[in-house]
Formats: sequence, C-alpha cells, structure tokens
Amino acid sequence: MLEYYIEPMNIPGMENVYCGYVQPYGSVDQNHLVNYATTELGTTITKADMLGSLQVYWQSIRHFLLLGFRVVTDMFCIRLIIKNRFTGYDDKFDKNRHRVRFFFIPGKNFDTILPSDFQFTKVQHYDKSPKIDEVFDFRTKLVNKILTPGDEARISGSELNFSSDDIDSGIFLIPEILPLVGVQINNPAATQIEPPQKKPTLLVQNKTVKVSNDDIHSLTEGQILFRIPDLHPGKYTIDVRKKYGKDLLRTERKEGFTVEKINKTEDLTKENSTVVPIKTRKKKSKS
Repeated sequence: MLEYYIEPMNIPGMENVYCGYVQPYGSVDQNHLVNYATTELGTTITKADMLGSLQVYWQSIRHFLLLGFRVVTDMFCIRLIIKNRFTGYDDKFDKNRHRVRFFFIPGKNFDTILPSDFQFTKVQHYDKSPKIDEVFDFRTKLVNKILTPGDEARISGSELNFSSDDIDSGIFLIPEILPLVGVQINNPAATQIEPPQKKPTLLVQNKTVKVSNDDIHSLTEGQILFRIPDLHPGKYTIDVRKKYGKDLLRTERKEGFTVEKINKTEDLTKENSTVVPIKTRKKKSKS
C-alpha cells in the first residue's frame, strides 16, 4: 500500500493548484537489494558473485560514458549534459564555469509496472523536524523556566539526534537583546551620555551561544543531556537545529528561559570572612 499526501503548489499565482506526493516508507540501498535477491528470490547466485557482477557492470557503464556514448539498458538510459551557459560559438568548455551532469530516464523494464499495480491510501503529510517537549534544569528542578550555567539540563522531545559533525546543527542559546546602559538608542549618531559612575554590567550580550560537542553528554532521538555553558544573566531562547540531507535545515524553538546569577555559598563565605589577629602577650623585660 502506497501512502500519498496532497499539498498546494508553492508558486505565486498557483495557490489554488494542488499536487499529490508519495510518502516513502524509507530507503533501501544496494545491500538490501542484493540480500533480497539472494535470499528471497530463490536464485543460486551468491551475494559475493552478485556484488562482483555489479561492480564489473558499473565499470562497463563508466567506460562508455567517458567515451561520450549514451548508455541504454532495460533498466535505465543515461546521457551526459552540460550545465551553465556559453558566451557564444567561440566559447569553450571551462571546468570552473561548466558542469557535466547525468540525465536519467527509466528503461523499458519500468513499462511493465502498470498504474493498476499500485494501491494508494491518503495520509496526512508528516514533515520531519526536531520537536522540543520540555527542558529540565537539574539544579532548580524546574521545567521550561530556568537555565543554570555550569549545570546539567535535559531536552526531551523527538527528532533531536542531529549530526554533531555539522556546524549548522546543534543546540543554540539566543539571548534577548537589551539596550546598553547609558547609550541613546533612538539616535544612531549619538555617543555615550554621561557615563555612569560605576562600570555598568551588561546583563545580556547580543551573541548566540552554541553548546559545544564536549558539553553534550547524551544525544538520542528523544533526549539530549548537556551542560549549560557560561551565560550572562537574562532571558534566553533555545534552538535545536537539525539538518536533513545536505541543505534542509529545520529548527525547533523554545522561548522564555531565565538565566540568573547564582551566588555560591563557599565563595560568599570566603569573601565575607575576616581574619582575626591573634593577640600575643609582650614579654616583660628583666630588670
């Protein structure tokens, strides 16, 4: 049973035109196909023989493509095309401007697959994207409220297992932008107005912080355990960004987190403690 969904075309002026799309169950690679052929179809060909034959078959296809031939088989037809424009008849192929691409069309074997062979059922389109259900702060035991720098936090949800090797994917902490103390915002040309007597503390920096891979202690589809980096006090938003394929980047955003300044008891004790001098008696001089 093939699943399909319907969506409007994302083209200006064609908002009322709808198209149907097949929802794939997943993907099978060459190993899946070979395993099925050697175990389910009752063939006497071994897996090693089939993989070897496929390798030789590919070398033959590659040989004739490099010579400039079209390759026509019962399964597919391939021909080469050149992408990007030429300036005129006198222009030449430039590997820095032009690209060689492969154009595929199905072979005659696919003509044996008739539309009546398929059975369809209509479904709601499921658009994959990371989802945050809750963020738990271990220090305060609060959910979706507080982030404690230096302590552990847990993000629960689905589709959270991003690739740690991708620079665009990960956990991002985005601060709320606040005006600087003593600066006139409504006049961009204005300089600082009467600098304050004491050095102002900038509660929130206008800089997004990405959680480093070393601070991510567990990363699964449904949960992330990580150490909250050192943050300035203020309001923050959490982004979980995950890339699908090469270019499709999806983001789940959770707002309304507060980072407060934590006073450590030990540090306060050291700062407030005073050293009491020990009084010693003066020795009486002998007369």
